[in-house]
Amino acid sequence: MKKIMAIAIAYLLVLGGLGAAAVTVEQGARYGSPSGAAAPRTAAVSFPPVTSALDEDGYLRLDCQGADYLLNPGKPLLPRVVQSFELPFGVRN
Repeated sequence: MKKIMAIAIAYLLVLGGLGAAAVTVEQGARYGSPSGAAAPRTAAVSFPPVTSALDEDGYLRLDCQGADYLLNPGKPLLPRVVQSFELPFGVRN
């Protein structure tokens, strides 16, 4: 039994070391943008003001102009704003 336990522990140590040795990180590598890529663009997103009111049931209601509501059974009703962004062809990350 002791022999099997010793072999199992040695096996785990060897396999754990192989996982660490298999992952290498290049020094100075830039991930997410190919060399010569343009500077990142920023976008400003604005939301309409959120107002709160107390319902007859004693619950707090959040209202947001132009928002839909997300309703899941057993969870609170939450305002939801969906915006779509069209990205140019070839964009990464």
